[in-house]
Amino acid sequence: MNYPGFIGATDRVSARTVNAERTINWFPELATGTPKAKAWLVPTPGLDPFVVLGAGPVRALYAEENRCFAVGGGNLYEVMANQTFVFRGAVGMDGRPASISSNGSDGRQLFVVSNGDGFIFDLTTDLFTPIIDDGFPRPVSMGAFIDGYFLALQAQSDKFQISELENGLVWDALDVAQVSHTTGIVRAMVPVHRELWLLGTSTTTVWADIGDPDFPFAPIPGAFIQQGIGSLFGWTVVDNALFWHGQNEDGGRVAYRAQGYTPQRISTHAVEQAWAEVSTLQDTICWSYQDRGHAFVVFYLPAAETTWVYDVSTGGWHERALWDPTALVWTPHLARCHAFAFDKHLVGDRQSPAIYHLDADTHSDGMVVAG
Repeated sequence: MNYPGFIGATDRVSARTVNAERTINWFPELATGTPKAKAWLVPTPGLDPFVVLGAGPVRALYAEENRCFAVGGGNLYEVMANQTFVFRGAVGMDGRPASISSNGSDGRQLFVVSNGDGFIFDLTTDLFTPIIDDGFPRPVSMGAFIDGYFLALQAQSDKFQISELENGLVWDALDVAQVSHTTGIVRAMVPVHRELWLLGTSTTTVWADIGDPDFPFAPIPGAFIQQGIGSLFGWTVVDNALFWHGQNEDGGRVAYRAQGYTPQRISTHAVEQAWAEVSTLQDTICWSYQDRGHAFVVFYLPAAETTWVYDVSTGGWHERALWDPTALVWTPHLARCHAFAFDKHLVGDRQSPAIYHLDADTHSDGMVVAG
């Protein structure tokens, strides 16, 4: 029978008599044409074990030109299509995600930021080199690449620095910029459409390459946003837009999508009520992927019982989680980073060295490997 309104997204508001709906490990998909029902529930993809690295947890994944790299524990690995891996170098270990960026076919370098330091992996020679240049800013919280330059965000500051053109091993201490328009520290540095978004604790500025030979990047006039970010890695880019966990001087725990330079609220009152009950969101990690016409924005909140997912195609939210049959509680989904490699959605385990294939035809939660 058709029960109108029975199928929907997670929408458990504070007044349970109004709506207590939770959608866990399923997501609504809208039917087209002349169906018997307007919507149906699709099971979320399972975790098919792909490879187990030499150390964990998996702190970053990156894919380019049919090659895939991962930071597992304190090491950089190359993940092979035949489900093996090769150790490429030691990058140090801390409790945060690592970042990997590339200067592509021109420079053939990967820039890895981990444990406050930087490293370069040469994609042509497979040579791994720690950055020893005295001009490199330490400690660094994350890296990026725009228009031929690697960029390094200095931790707990409002400054970022650029490398020599197409060479991440050479850094001039004078090639630094201070984000004077943003109050507080810059928590996140995100390249979007060749622009550099610098998200602070309460405001955001957007910079662009203006071609100045002394320093190429400068703030875009008028691109000042009265919304910051609540966590260093609480952002992702998908569907041609930036999504993030927002915060400013008025409050936080709201999810946004950038529409031009305007933040558009995408979280609902139900989502915000659930997030308000979590002890902290400062360690939120976002990642995203596109599959079968859906673009998903995933918010992994370590202190929450489930992982929250926004479906861009429908505007609805659902939750993903593992059921603990002993404690009889939900725990967050295992994945906390993603790369599309070898025509597969690969995700890294938040608590072990395992990398999984996120697969709609797999109906299990993979495996948990100690390490």
